[in-house]
Amino acid sequence: MIVQKFPLNAICFAFLQRVENLKMNDIWDATDRLLELYNIVMKSHANALIFYDENILILRWLLYLPEIQMVMVEPQGKVWIMTIEMELTSLLYQRSWDKEVLHGALSFSVHSNEVLGFQHFLRKKNPVLAKGDGFVKDFWEQAFDCSFPNPIRDNKPEKICTGTEKLENLPGDIFEMRMMGHSYNIYNAVYAVAHALQAIQSYESKHKATVNGRKVNIQDFQPWQVQKEFRLMFKKSV
Repeated sequence: MIVQKFPLNAICFAFLQRVENLKMNDIWDATDRLLELYNIVMKSHANALIFYDENILILRWLLYLPEIQMVMVEPQGKVWIMTIEMELTSLLYQRSWDKEVLHGALSFSVHSNEVLGFQHFLRKKNPVLAKGDGFVKDFWEQAFDCSFPNPIRDNKPEKICTGTEKLENLPGDIFEMRMMGHSYNIYNAVYAVAHALQAIQSYESKHKATVNGRKVNIQDFQPWQVQKEFRLMFKKSV
C-alpha cells in the first residue's frame, strides 16, 4: 500500500481519514458523516491537506457546511491539495456557492494542449440543429437553466432556451472551453488509431497484399497488428 511508503521517505501525516464514496442523492443522508469529517479537518493542526477523490462533490459540501450554519467549529485556513484524478467541475446546483473557499487550493492536472478547430466547434454548437443528439439539449437546459418548448408539457417554462446561448459565457466550473487532460488523452487515442489504420491501408495499397490469393482489406487485420503499428509510430515520433 502506497501510504506505508511515505514514512520511509520522512513524510508523516497528522491524520488519515477515509471518506465514503457518496453520490448526490446520498448527501443529505450522510450529513452526520460530513459533520464528523469537517470537525476532524478543522480541529487538526495540519495546514495542508491532500484530498483524494474522483470528483470535488464531497469537498464542496464539506466547505459549504458553515454557510448553512450546520457546524459549531469556525472554518480554518487550510491549503487543499487535490489529486490528478479529481474532476473540478461543480454540479449545477452548486453554481451559486461561494468559490472563494477554494482559492489557493493546489491541483495536479493531466497534460493537455490546444486542438486546432476545437474552440470553433464549441462556439458553433447549437442544440436546435443537433438532430438525434438528446444529450446536447439536456445539457443545454441544465447549464443555462432554461427549457426548450415542448408541446407535451402543460406548464410553460419560465425561461425558454433559444439555442443561441453561448457556451463561453458559462462559468469555468460549469463548463470549460479548453480541452481538459482526460479528453485530450481520448482525442490522442482516437487520432493514433486513425493514423495506424491509415498506415495499414496505405501499405495494402502500395504492396497489393494478398492472403491465399485474395486481396487483403482493412477488416482482415487483427488488433495486435494495429498495436504493432502504434509502436512504430511512437518510435518515429521519438
